[in-house]
Amino acid sequence: MTLPKALKCDLRGVKKFFNGKLHIKPFICIFASALVLTLYFSWLIPPKNVFAIAAPTVLTINNITAYQGVIEDDDQLHIITFTIDYASSPTKSTDKTYLVRLFNDETEIGVVTPYPFYNGGYSEGVVSFYFSAFDANLPTWTTANLSVELTGNPSLPWDSGSPPVVKSSTWLSYNEGNVKLPARIRVLATNLEAVYGVDMIESTFGVGQLTENGENYFNQVIVNLRLMAHSIFKSLILTPEYSGANFTNTYAEASENRWLTSANGTFDLTNWATIWGISRNWTSSIFYVAFCIVVLFITAFRIGVSRGGGVVDGSRPATFIFGALMIFGSFTGFMVFEAGIFAGVIGILAIIFPLFWRGSI
Repeated sequence: MTLPKALKCDLRGVKKFFNGKLHIKPFICIFASALVLTLYFSWLIPPKNVFAIAAPTVLTINNITAYQGVIEDDDQLHIITFTIDYASSPTKSTDKTYLVRLFNDETEIGVVTPYPFYNGGYSEGVVSFYFSAFDANLPTWTTANLSVELTGNPSLPWDSGSPPVVKSSTWLSYNEGNVKLPARIRVLATNLEAVYGVDMIESTFGVGQLTENGENYFNQVIVNLRLMAHSIFKSLILTPEYSGANFTNTYAEASENRWLTSANGTFDLTNWATIWGISRNWTSSIFYVAFCIVVLFITAFRIGVSRGGGVVDGSRPATFIFGALMIFGSFTGFMVFEAGIFAGVIGILAIIFPLFWRGSI
């Protein structure tokens, strides 16, 4: 490709300019070259065409219904049905070209886009708004000044210069939403099945339930629909409910207070517990375990000496006696009751050790 003459600059002049000698010719040369290149490539690359979106042939809000108590008490679900129809549908789907806005007085409290399930969304459709009972935007039930606006996306170009808009403030409201909502979904699914020409609902043992297409559509347009109307689904996903048993420490408290309370005064160690800064139960446990250890060593030594075999021979019956004392202390209040589990294991081992152990030591 032959460059235009304007690009053939005096490079010596440019060199002199950067060496500190000011020349006007390099400035003119660089500017002219940039201008020529811009015009040249602008001619080679045509501008991108942006087509404005035509107004629809039909744009209506068909019905608005509100349900209270669908998942929890005092929550609200608002379902809007609409029609957006064109003789020749735009290339962009409705989730990009249209918005559904919910207003309380003049305040927008929700906005969604139509789900393009069939024909790019240019047909009849459903959208919804859900508010939990604790949502800051929860409208006052049946008395709020609500309105719905179905409008073209204002960020896109429109043939008329501004996006098309329709509004409605006519509501049908129902209490006991979790009871009445399933029937409404069945009606909507039946209507859309006739419009879309695809199976949306079928009868299962005389009960209308959503098909796979119906589940895909309504799960998109109504969030958490399974929790609101589980009877319209063939399969259920439910959160299991657990009712745990209530446990008390009545028997443990009765055992721990049997002999060692200040009321009967038999072996009251409350003063010692106060000095050491621990509970009375743990104080008595320390004393009792120390007592059992002393009995263990005395028994082992005495039996071993009497048999002439030393401490090793006497350790077997001594261990049995120690385990029995531990169990006795747990159930008579000399030890913390939870230690009874440990004491029981020690007692079992103490019985197994002398009766069944046949070691060669």
